[in-house]
Amino acid sequence: MTLSTKNEKTKRAGWNLILDCDLKRMLEKLQLRGFCNNKFKPIAKSPYTVLRPEEIINRYNYIIRGICNYYFPCLDRLSVLNRIIYILKFSCLSTFAKKYKSKITKITKKYGDPLKITIDEKITLKPNKIRKEEEVHTKSKEFTLLNYKTLKEDLKYSKFTWTAPKKDIPTVTSDIFQPMRSINWRTYKNLTNICCICGTSENVE
Repeated sequence: MTLSTKNEKTKRAGWNLILDCDLKRMLEKLQLRGFCNNKFKPIAKSPYTVLRPEEIINRYNYIIRGICNYYFPCLDRLSVLNRIIYILKFSCLSTFAKKYKSKITKITKKYGDPLKITIDEKITLKPNKIRKEEEVHTKSKEFTLLNYKTLKEDLKYSKFTWTAPKKDIPTVTSDIFQPMRSINWRTYKNLTNICCICGTSENVE
């Protein structure tokens, strides 16, 4: 914002803190666990190649969903997780390619993007008083690798809100530094003199 007068111009700029994740640390953890190499390029997870296809997808989904459940509510820029999800996605595809001794392009062509596996399960019902003969039914189950778009819709992303205790808030006040009834995560970072958890203004760290 620029304020102008007849004789001079004064420029003022505000600032906002951005809550972000330690991307480098997360990448190093993925490397340590064998999802990417030392250049942070996705690679196949060799121990997973002996698992069934649906189990491979489930294991990657557990990791992806866990990361997003942890970071989605508080990050200011969700897109920072795209690189993590990208590495896990192509690590999963590489694992499938290694399992079937194929290529990623062929795996994508066969199973689609996002990766989707359909498994037919046989359910056997043994004979009883009502059912004289054994019955066999087939049930189909789909296993789909999670992606950024699906997770954002599935988790119904919204930032956390904090509500201060009513006893700490006077009914009528003109003190602008008193805690508000509800502030979002982006707002509380500008109110450095108030604890965002309990609402106190004493001994805040």
